[in-house]
Amino acid sequence: MQRYTLRVIIIVMLVVAAYVSFCSAYVFDESILSIATFIVLTLTLIALIIYAYDTNLIASMARARWERGNILESYYSMTIVPRKDNDRGRTLFLVGNPSTLMLRAKVWCNLQLYG
Repeated sequence: MQRYTLRVIIIVMLVVAAYVSFCSAYVFDESILSIATFIVLTLTLIALIIYAYDTNLIASMARARWERGNILESYYSMTIVPRKDNDRGRTLFLVGNPSTLMLRAKVWCNLQLYG
């Protein structure tokens, strides 16, 4: 959608530049130097608009990549790990962090025994 809008703006600017150049050359009898200056300034403005759009596009892609890289992807699991037959209450808490960010974990447990 933005690419379409950019194309429309550029086409409108070129049409306006062509109209003003035509009117200046044939209606008002302006010098060729002022017409050429106007055309060069119009093309410079179009180049600046394209440059600003592409720079904004590159910055938004870099920001999206940075945000994706800074998402915390931590996980946890809780499993019962008996080593012997009579050691049934041993529980293993595993906290993993595959991301590059630091993780500080505090585990609170409210364990109740049924049976």
